Amino acid sequence: MIQITRAVRSTRRFSRRILATALAIAVGAFVVVATVSDRTAHAQEPQPKAPEFTITLATTPNPPVAGTIDFEVTVQGPDKKPVVGGDVSLRLTMPGMPGMRGTVVALKAAEGKAADEGKYVGQGRASMAGMWDATIAVKVGGKDVAEKKLTFTAK
Repeated sequence: MIQITRAVRSTRRFSRRILATALAIAVGAFVVVATVSDRTAHAQEPQPKAPEFTITLATTPNPPVAGTIDFEVTVQGPDKKPVVGGDVSLRLTMPGMPGMRGTVVALKAAEGKAADEGKYVGQGRASMAGMWDATIAVKVGGKDVAEKKLTFTAK
């Protein structure tokens, strides 16, 4: 009778261990599923769209030629009002020429009425004829607010 009692106790302990292990696995699986579901829900939330700035580029001469080019950039904020007092730069690079360093042109606010219209001017150099990328970066109050890449061909 004592052996039967020990066997019953041993079986009960074994059953309790199995039950505890199964419960721990079930809870762990629930936590993992809940965490993944929570991350998936956040990943599907629409991200707020960055405000759209309007950036245009004009050159003199037009069409541009290899050599010195006068650049005029006009910047409008998301509210379509001119961006006045910004820091605007233009980076010239030639696509397909990775060894060729780009040229950065710091643009200054235009003078007179043009300044109130969000115009920035500067002079740069296209060292040879061909296709050029002009990447325009706009900072307002020290923060990057817009960047636009445009392409032109110098004759």
